[in-house]
Formats: sequence, C-alpha cells, structure tokens
Amino acid sequence: MDMKISTKKRTAGFSLVELVVVIAIMAVLMGILVPTLVRNVEKTKHGKDLSNLEEIRNAFQITMAEEPYNRVSGTITYKGSSFKVEDGIASNDIVSLIDPGKTLADFFTECIHNIDGDNISTFTLSFSSKLANPDTEIVFTFAGEKVSGQVISPKYGREDF
Repeated sequence: MDMKISTKKRTAGFSLVELVVVIAIMAVLMGILVPTLVRNVEKTKHGKDLSNLEEIRNAFQITMAEEPYNRVSGTITYKGSSFKVEDGIASNDIVSLIDPGKTLADFFTECIHNIDGDNISTFTLSFSSKLANPDTEIVFTFAGEKVSGQVISPKYGREDF
C-alpha cells in the first residue's frame, strides 16, 4: 500500500479565532485606558481653571496694595460656569467697602489692568472643566491687603487657591 501524506498549503491571513482574540485584547485595553485618559484630561482642565483663578486673585491682591484700595474688605461670590468682569463692572454679587472717592468700577478696572496690561477694558474667563458645574461656587475674600480664594465644587470639594 502506498501511503501518501498530503500537505495542505496554508493560505496567507489570520484565522477567525486569531482575529477574535486580538479584538478582545484591544477591548480590554481600551476599557482600562480610556477612563484613565479621561480622568487625566479632567484633572488638567481643573488645574488650568485653578491657575486662572490664582491669576485673578493675584491681580486683586496687587490692586489691594495700592493706596486707594488698601482698605477694601468684603467678598465676591460667583456660582456658575464663568467669572466675568466687563468694563470695570463685576457681573456677580459683591459686598465691598471702597475708599471714598473710588468706586467699585475703578477697583475692577485696576484689577483688569493688572491681569492683562493697560489697554484692556474687558476681561472674561470661562471655565471648561468640572468647575463649570452650575453648583460650583467661586469665592474671593478681601481683608486688608490680602485676598484669598476658594472653589467649592461638588466633584472636588473645597479648595483654596
């Protein structure tokens, strides 16, 4: 008897099982990596927002060191997704005691100049991260020549800046 061993040539390509295994591995990796990447993007945006608020706080503090404003005291509280000062007028709730002869508009105009130079009349900062939650509160407190700030957020809790 003649026994012939037949050898089949394998065709080029991947089998269905190999493809399913590769897709399953990719799905598991995506399930692990995507939430981590999204969380990192949110943290970056949150850090940028805090940095911007710190810049505003510093501008307030520089202004507070100037003679007409060094007796200012009070708070600025804003709840929502943006902190906005336009043409020297704050668009949020304010309680403040300004030196006679100087108005609140003068104070904010000085703050704006300290943020972005002498030629600016409008400053707008919008928040894009989770600070944009409508339940987020931004608080600036003025006392003497010191300005402190806080963000009270449902996601991040209470943070000083």
